[in-house]
Amino acid sequence: MDTSIFETNFWKAHPELMLAPKISNLHHEDKSKGKSESSKIMWAIQMCETPNSKFYNRPGKYKEMSATFLKDVSHNWKKLNPVIESYKNSALTDAERALTSWNDTIKMRDKAIKSMYEELLVNALGDLDTKALADVDKMLALTPKLFDDYNKIKTTFEEEKIQKKGKQTFSLSDEDAL
Repeated sequence: MDTSIFETNFWKAHPELMLAPKISNLHHEDKSKGKSESSKIMWAIQMCETPNSKFYNRPGKYKEMSATFLKDVSHNWKKLNPVIESYKNSALTDAERALTSWNDTIKMRDKAIKSMYEELLVNALGDLDTKALADVDKMLALTPKLFDDYNKIKTTFEEEKIQKKGKQTFSLSDEDAL
């Protein structure tokens, strides 16, 4: 693995993002030499939020970035939510944002449905609420339609990626550094 890519400053690779709301605050408030701390944070955000990244689909990707890339397991990502949202709005295309939104929604939905099933079955104590269970089953039955919609968005994203192929964006994951 070529580790020299880790020395690339995010702000030099993406100077236009210094103008984005909230991201500009992160850059301005960074007092480290060469803005290196905010640069690493932005690389981590890019790896977690860019659909082409190898880290995009990983569960617990921000915790993993904290431990492995930032070397700070106590890093507060919740505090950086406005920066992350600004990055998505500034750096991602419409198709990438839609894909990200659907990914997040499907993950939350799957977690909620699983939780509902568990709660219904654990709390049954002899009287299983069959109406509530039927409602959860109906939600599950809608899953294929949601995936069809998701796949339409993903197809648009893939087509956009092919069109964009000539326009290379620089990222650590593109360089197979991560």
